[in-house]
Amino acid sequence: MEVIEIMPPWVKTEMTAEVPEGNGINMISADELIKQSFSALKSGAVEIRPGQSKQLAFLRRLAPEFINAQLWKMSKKLVPVGV
Repeated sequence: MEVIEIMPPWVKTEMTAEVPEGNGINMISADELIKQSFSALKSGAVEIRPGQSKQLAFLRRLAPEFINAQLWKMSKKLVPVGV
């Protein structure tokens, strides 16, 4: 059995349409996410981090609590409350 981790960055979708790019957010298209993910799968990668998620994974190793707090701060407006 093999486990493969895909850690996508911000992806341009209807769900992220209201998220402004800049200030550390660089989105990629869904097509680019698929292209990079399948390329990594073909090369045998078990940790796939397309786009900006490469830097995020590195920073998370250096300062996990800080990066986790920033991720939550940036994404909590996308999480439905009371559903």
